[in-house]
Amino acid sequence: MPIKQEIYRKIFHLFLFLIPFFYIKFGKSEFLTIFVPVAIIIIAIDYYRCKFDKLNYFVSKFFKLI
Repeated sequence: MPIKQEIYRKIFHLFLFLIPFFYIKFGKSEFLTIFVPVAIIIIAIDYYRCKFDKLNYFVSKFFKLI
């Protein structure tokens, strides 16, 4: 894997550490108010990505960096 791609992948994984931080900072109810809609949107994008080639192209292009 090229070094640039590896750095992007590591940065992406480091951002995942923000999830528990925001949970602690904002509390359960505020965190879930933000997290649940974001999770639903991500699941919907993944579902429709499998059905529509054009959406799959854009998602693949974005995650190709990672």
